[in-house]
Amino acid sequence: MFRFYYLIIFLVVFPHMCNAQNNDLLKNWVMNQAYDCEGNILNRMAETYWNVDFKSNGIATLNISGQNLKIEKEYTLIDTKLNLEFEEYIITKITKDTLILKGNKKSCKKFLFISHEANVLNEKKKKDTLIKQSSKFFIHKGDTVYFANSYNSPKMKKYPSYMEYFIKAFPNMNKTKGCIILFQFIVLKNGQLLDAKGSISCLEKSDKKVEQIIKNMANKWEPMYINGKPVNSLMRVRFRHN
Repeated sequence: MFRFYYLIIFLVVFPHMCNAQNNDLLKNWVMNQAYDCEGNILNRMAETYWNVDFKSNGIATLNISGQNLKIEKEYTLIDTKLNLEFEEYIITKITKDTLILKGNKKSCKKFLFISHEANVLNEKKKKDTLIKQSSKFFIHKGDTVYFANSYNSPKMKKYPSYMEYFIKAFPNMNKTKGCIILFQFIVLKNGQLLDAKGSISCLEKSDKKVEQIIKNMANKWEPMYINGKPVNSLMRVRFRHN
């Protein structure tokens, strides 16, 4: 009797769960970030950046970033397995505005999408933030310094993201796992560093490690730009090493 009862629940509830997931998928998704198998951020100009619009007729329209190319593919969704013609992905997360796809064993790349609606709001927020950024600054040693943010900051040469440098600077998980990593410095308009300092919360003597990280990142920066001109910028880096 109990087995029959649970079978009825499964037959009723499971299709609704699948339909709910399918309905969440049926929208226009904008790729926000892509990672390779080792977790490195992929170049945004690469072919791996694409937007996709899933339609209820089983057709998905792919827009390849930077190539002005549209491709239509048939797709099927079975539980969390998304088959896009000859490519298979696993949906690791799907919400109203977020979709995360992971490639199969042959292509273990991870793709993070946000909905078109969320992207529009994000672009508006970005525009407003950049306008505010140009009006907020302080004077340090007789020169103007602007505050860097997630939308506009100095770039690190040979690194897709400056965070990649800091994360890779802590390869020993045993000593620094769970530590709060803090760095603050000014990147001058010529790319040089000024007043760089940092700390590692769980190391009693972190000066040598901090000095090494600061020394290694010297001469690797490109300045932040505001209105097309290089400016001095204050960088604050904070993350928990895990």
